[in-house]
Amino acid sequence: MRVLTERTRKRMDAKQLEKEEEIIMSSFQELELDVLRWAEARQIIPNSSSQVQALKLVSEVGELCDALIKKDRDGVIDGIGDALVVLIILADMERLDLLSCLKSAYDEIKDRRGTLQSNGVFIKETVTMEADVRVSLNDVSPTQWDQVR
Repeated sequence: MRVLTERTRKRMDAKQLEKEEEIIMSSFQELELDVLRWAEARQIIPNSSSQVQALKLVSEVGELCDALIKKDRDGVIDGIGDALVVLIILADMERLDLLSCLKSAYDEIKDRRGTLQSNGVFIKETVTMEADVRVSLNDVSPTQWDQVR
């Protein structure tokens, strides 16, 4: 599957970029359909449930974590791929599609401000309506936060 880097995007005109994005989307949608056909042929979709697939996803993520700990690149590729397969099946069982779910999640986070600290904690920031003052959620009490909002 092709991926467009920011550098590649800058070198393309609008028509070229649109055509490349259509090819990528078409390729993903074809692959998604292949996964669903595979799952249907193996009776996974009719004989499973969303809850079972959610547990399968946890299992696959566990395998991915194991591969990361062991620095097993092939295992990481396999783990991410397996998790995506399960997510595609799970989304289909819920009458959703993976790209719509991803778009929804991105739309929710795209305007968030903040930074990831070296300890792994993401500190959200917000801008108050009265003044352009950024407030870290970790720096205020719940009562103070309610006053800021």
